[in-house]
Amino acid sequence: DIKQAEKESHYREQEHAISLIEKVVTGHRKRPLILTADRGRGKTSALGIACASLLQQKPLRILITAPSIKAVEPVYQHA
Repeated sequence: DIKQAEKESHYREQEHAISLIEKVVTGHRKRPLILTADRGRGKTSALGIACASLLQQKPLRILITAPSIKAVEPVYQHA
């Protein structure tokens, strides 16, 4: 089923993004990470899930910037 394959691919891409976010935060060197994808591909969800995972491991101070409060709300929904 093509729809199922697309969902699985989307999930794998999102899991990879979460892993990269966690690696950047816990790595030895401070490096930027830029996530790019079409709208609706799970970038915000991945960020929220990664933040939640990192905060469960140890207390951190995470700063998220956006052009508006409304743009940040989805991060908290997935955290």
